[in-house]
Amino acid sequence: MRLRGGTKLRKNGYQIKVDYILQSFILAMINFLMPIAISIINKAVDRIPDDLDSVIKDFLIKLLKRAAAKTGNKVDDELVLALQKALLES
Repeated sequence: MRLRGGTKLRKNGYQIKVDYILQSFILAMINFLMPIAISIINKAVDRIPDDLDSVIKDFLIKLLKRAAAKTGNKVDDELVLALQKALLES
C-alpha cells in the first residue's frame, strides 16, 4: 500500500511517513478548534455595544480632561471644552 508522497507501508503497518501523521494531526486539530474559535469570536462581537461611537467619544473626552488637568493651563481646558462641544453635537 502507498500513502501520499509515495511512502510504502510495511506489512505490519508501523512505518508511516511522519509528515502524513502531522498532516492528519493538524487537520484533526483544525476541525476541533475551529468551532471553538468561531463561538469565541461571535460572543466577542455580540458584546460590542450598539452605541460604540458615543462610548469612544466619552472616553476621549475623559482622557483629554485628565491630560489638561495635569498641565494646569487654561488654554488646554478651553480646548477640551471646545472639543467636547464639537464631539457631542455631531
